Amino acid sequence: MSIISGRFLLFFILFFLLWHFLPGKSRPALLLAGSLLFYLSAGPFAFSLLLCVILWSYLGGHLLAKKKSRGTYLLFFAGLLLLLLALKIRNMATGAPLPVGASFYILTAAGYLTAVYRQKIEYEKGFLYYAPFVSFFPSLLSGPIGQADVLLPQLHRAVGTEAVPEEDLLYRGFYRFLWGMFIKLFVANRLAPAVGYIFDAAGYYSGLYHLFAAFLFSVQLYADFSAYSDMAIGLAMMLHIRLPENFRNPFLSVSLKELWTRWHISLNRWLADNLYIPLGGNRLGETRTVCNLLIVFFFSGLWHGEGVHFIVWGLYNALLMLIGMWTEPFRAAIRKKCGLDTKAWYRWVRRGIVFFLFSMAFIFFRADSVAGGLFMTRGILSIRPQELIGFYPQQLFDKSNASFLFSMGMIGVFFAVQYLRSREDLLFQKIRNTPRAAQILFSAVLVILLVFAACADLTTLNTQFIYSKF
Repeated sequence: MSIISGRFLLFFILFFLLWHFLPGKSRPALLLAGSLLFYLSAGPFAFSLLLCVILWSYLGGHLLAKKKSRGTYLLFFAGLLLLLLALKIRNMATGAPLPVGASFYILTAAGYLTAVYRQKIEYEKGFLYYAPFVSFFPSLLSGPIGQADVLLPQLHRAVGTEAVPEEDLLYRGFYRFLWGMFIKLFVANRLAPAVGYIFDAAGYYSGLYHLFAAFLFSVQLYADFSAYSDMAIGLAMMLHIRLPENFRNPFLSVSLKELWTRWHISLNRWLADNLYIPLGGNRLGETRTVCNLLIVFFFSGLWHGEGVHFIVWGLYNALLMLIGMWTEPFRAAIRKKCGLDTKAWYRWVRRGIVFFLFSMAFIFFRADSVAGGLFMTRGILSIRPQELIGFYPQQLFDKSNASFLFSMGMIGVFFAVQYLRSREDLLFQKIRNTPRAAQILFSAVLVILLVFAACADLTTLNTQFIYSKF
């Protein structure tokens, strides 16, 4: 059940009413029942898999609480990762897709075991609290990946009889959900066909179009994935629960190292807590640091997909990170000597370089094969300056100049609002300070606009999110 479908909206309205009007002591069972009912639409195999992951990790946490044993931890932690690997091998062998959300809730459960083993949190005794933590329906399909030390205490507070709804949190959640739906419909969905035309038939296009497609895909992926995160965070807010942020303006980063602290934050935190730091991080010398980075990015590539091109994508990013690490002292010395760090224009140059390198790496993420990614990369490296003259790719947007300009305008709106998100509290407060009638009118206009966008031919209603496939 997609969270952008009419069926889900009806489901959530009913759940929301029950959540806020039933006694607090009934909320644990309601949340578990709602999450399992939501996931039941994924099919019997996927539903059974979710139950097995919940029971396996709950048992593992129980045994670790009784006796802290490295062997017990590795058995249950590795068991979850091997299950994920088996699902991916099954996909490669038979073509059967991964159960939707499996990659996310398996990492959620594995992260819980790590937190219990390291005694960052206490073992969750209540099954009616633990099961909804793993299967929490707003974030079940595409994250953010649940963090036990963040989410479990909130579940106890939210479902307790002492929980008092915060009106501002309800409004914030509502607007956050609408914003996520807006960028899904008006940005991600509009860019998807243009990206597909070039990636699916790269041989018919020049290197300049390959570069344009790489840039468009970076924006499409960011819009699509952050849209789901915003919608999930908004839904949780309306239930008085705060999920961790998954994006913090990654394309404002001035280095790739900074970008990976702003992009898919919940996954990168999981990789740091469960792989990079346990392997030694950067504490055991340069050689070990290099090996640890390669292992982490290899795992990240494998987590994203079964094809070799995903692994190439992961190792490509590791190589870029290592080059950045090795050259940083030299580059820092030049910046200091020339006084560049204080120049605003130079920060934007660095952001442009980071975006270019990020987009080049993600060619392999989007391509169907390594060969396809290399073909597009060669095309980009062979671009001649004269090709820029008269480049105007309106044919990718229904051969319509208006459609092309509208899509570019929506990208501008998307980035402008994302840039202002650092002042979200101030912006929200301005909305809340307007008369109640104006707030209702503003909300109604947004809802009507989204309904018309979903139904109109202008916007192709694609309810699937890119990361729901991983």
